[in-house]
Amino acid sequence: MTANDVLSIINRQLEEASSGEKNLHGITPADILSEPYEEAYLSFEGSQVFQYWTVLEEMEDRSGYTIYFDPDQEKFGLGCRTKEGVVDVGTHGTFLEALRGM
Repeated sequence: MTANDVLSIINRQLEEASSGEKNLHGITPADILSEPYEEAYLSFEGSQVFQYWTVLEEMEDRSGYTIYFDPDQEKFGLGCRTKEGVVDVGTHGTFLEALRGM
């Protein structure tokens, strides 16, 4: 899977949704990163490491939540940056479901 594959999945999902949608933090789908990148995510209890595609950062300084794509489950979820690394907060399903869950 490539970054372009991930973007294609997101774009397909966004075509089916309302274009003006945003989450409680004011983030819209237009705030998506132009280039998703792979990075390690720790399981919530820290016992496992997963490779996910980070597709959105809540804050420019990377202090907030992330939205990731899990290629194995083909679902999106949320992560949170900590001093130990990015922690997987939970899988939500679609990109917009993850955006709403932030």
